[in-house]
Amino acid sequence: MNSNPSTLCASFFEDFTITERASDCPTCLYFGVHCLGNFHTRKPVHQDGKNMSVVGRKRKIQCLTPSKSRSDKLLNEELGKARNSEGKLSERLTELARKDEFTVSINRVDLVFPIEEHHGVNLAPLTTAAILSYGQAKQGSLGIPSSFRDPTVKEVPTTNYHLLQTNSESAFQKSHAFQSTFIACPHTHCMELSSSGKKIFHMPSAVDKSGMSASNDNTAKPDVAGLIMPKMMELKTDRTAPKRKASETKPKSYCYDVLLQAVDRLVVGSDIRGYYSRFTCDAISSCNAYITSLTVDADGKRHIDISRISHNDINKLWVVQTQYAIAHPEYYVSEDATAIIDALLAFNIQWNVCRVSRVASSSSRVYFVTLPDEDGQLPLHKKPAFAMKINPNMPRFDNEVRALRDIAAQYKRVGLEHYALAYYRRSAGETPSNGMLDDGDYFTELIRNQTPIPLPGRGGVDKLPSQSTPKATKTTWYLHCSGDRKRSAGVLFLHVGTYEPRKERHCSAKHIQKDLIDCFEQVMQAGWLQTDLRTDNILYFNRLQRWCIIDYDLAVCTRDGDTKVTLKPGSARANACGGRLEMLLCTSSGGEVTVDWTILTEMAMLIKFCVKIGEKETSIISE
Repeated sequence: MNSNPSTLCASFFEDFTITERASDCPTCLYFGVHCLGNFHTRKPVHQDGKNMSVVGRKRKIQCLTPSKSRSDKLLNEELGKARNSEGKLSERLTELARKDEFTVSINRVDLVFPIEEHHGVNLAPLTTAAILSYGQAKQGSLGIPSSFRDPTVKEVPTTNYHLLQTNSESAFQKSHAFQSTFIACPHTHCMELSSSGKKIFHMPSAVDKSGMSASNDNTAKPDVAGLIMPKMMELKTDRTAPKRKASETKPKSYCYDVLLQAVDRLVVGSDIRGYYSRFTCDAISSCNAYITSLTVDADGKRHIDISRISHNDINKLWVVQTQYAIAHPEYYVSEDATAIIDALLAFNIQWNVCRVSRVASSSSRVYFVTLPDEDGQLPLHKKPAFAMKINPNMPRFDNEVRALRDIAAQYKRVGLEHYALAYYRRSAGETPSNGMLDDGDYFTELIRNQTPIPLPGRGGVDKLPSQSTPKATKTTWYLHCSGDRKRSAGVLFLHVGTYEPRKERHCSAKHIQKDLIDCFEQVMQAGWLQTDLRTDNILYFNRLQRWCIIDYDLAVCTRDGDTKVTLKPGSARANACGGRLEMLLCTSSGGEVTVDWTILTEMAMLIKFCVKIGEKETSIISE
C-alpha cells in the first residue's frame, strides 16, 4: 500500500462534499479519525452510507499529518511508542489480537484489526458504544441466563461512584461511602481493603507474606477482588470530567487508562490461573463504567469483550454474578479445574498461591505450575517448578503410568533421573489414588520447602438462603463443581520440558540423536516400545540436561507378548511411519490397519527420525 495519504484519500471538492470515505487511508487507520480528502480531523461528520457531507465555510481543515515525512514517520512507528492512553489501549488490544489465541469485541461486536504491521486498531466503536441495559449485560457480557433470579433491592449496595470526580482511587477506597456500602455488603463477597487503602492481593503474581506488593512492574492487583471467583474491579479517578452523569447514549469522556489496566488484569489472570475459564473486571471512572470479560474455550482460545454499562448497574451485576458463581461454579472453571486442584492437594501443595499456566492442548492438556520462592514471592519471571499433564482417557493414562513406572526404574538402575515425577488418578466410582513414579528427592523437597501464604480477606462465603449449594470458603469453592468432579481424569507430574533449549549446542543434530538413541535403549531395556516417535514427542529437559522421548499412553509392552498397534492412515502417528504402511506386517480392517509392532519397527522409526533431524540441520547450515 502506498503510505502517502494524499494519494489515497478521496478528492476534496470546493463544495465540501466527499464522494467516498477513504477507509483504506493508513493515517485514518492509525489515528482512528475521519478522512476529509487530503486533510484529517477528529471532528465527527454526518454519514450516509459511504458518502459524507460537511456543511460550513470554505476553509481548509488542518491536517493531523501535515507533511509526507511526518506521515511516514508515524506510519512506520513501532507498536509500543504511543504517547497517549487511547494509543496505548489500541496498541495493547492489537498486540493481543495478533496472537492467535486472542479475539476482542466491543458490546459483543468483534473488532476488525488492520492487516498492516505497524497500525493499531481503530477505537471508534469503543468511544461510540451505547450503554447496555442490565439485562443485556447480564446475559451478553456475563453469560448468565435470563431465568436466573435477579438480586433483590436489599441485596444490592448503593455506591456513589461519581465521587471519583473529587477523590483519588485510594481515597475513594478508604471513604465511608465505599467501605460502608460495597465492601461491607455481605452479598458482594469481596476482600476488605488494607488499613492503608492499598490494593489487596488476589492472584499470586508477586506478593510478600502479608499478601501485598508495592511493585507494579511484575504484578497485577485490582482494587477489589472477589473471594469465590476471578471477579475484579479497577477504579480510576477522573477529576477533569464534567461533574454530571454520563449520557445514556454517548460517553462524555473515555477512560482508556482504566480499560487498559482492566484488560491487563484479565490477561495476567488467565496466564497464571489456568483452571479458570472466565474472568471479569469492572473498569470504573466517574463518568464511564465497563465490564471487561475474558473467556477461554476448550482449545485454549481466549476472547475479550468490553461492554459499557450504567453506574447504577455496577453493584447489581456484581451481586448477580456472585450468586450465579455459588449456584453454578462449574461455569467459571475449566474442565480440568478440580483435577488440577485435587492433584495438588493430594501432595499437600498449596494450590491457591500457585501459578498455573496452560501451555499445550491436544487429546491431553499440559500446564506449568510455579511455586512461591522462600520469601513467599512469585514474580512473573520465576521458572515453573513442574508440569502437569491431564489425560481424560483412563485406559491410556493407566497404560502410561505403568510404562513410566517401569522406565523410571530402569533409569534408576543406571544411575539416571527420569522426567516423570508422580501421578494422581481419579475415576468415577473409585477412590482417588496417587503415588510417586521416581524415587528422587526433587519433588519431595519441593513439597517440603514450599512457603505457606495465607489468603487475606473474609473467612469464607455463606450459603445463600435461596440456593441449595454447599457452603463455600475461600479455599474450597472450586471443589464444589459437582459435574466436573464426576469426570474421570489422570494427572502426571513431570519435569518442565521445552522444544527450544537456550544453549545452541543442545540443539545440534548430533546432541539430539545421541540422547534419543540412549533414551530408546533405556525404554527398550524396560520392556516398552513408544510407537509414536515424531517431533511433537521429544522434549529437552533443562534439569536433566538431555532430550527425552515422551508420551507413552500408546506404548506397548514387549513382555506381554501382544504388540499389536492400530493405525489410522493419514494420522500423525501413521505419518511418522513414513505413510508406507504396506511395507509393515499389517492387516487392514474398517479403514484402519493393525501393525505387529516389533523392536525392529521401533528402531526403523528411530533411524528415520534421526536422519530427518540431520537433514534439517544440514539445510539450515547451507542456507
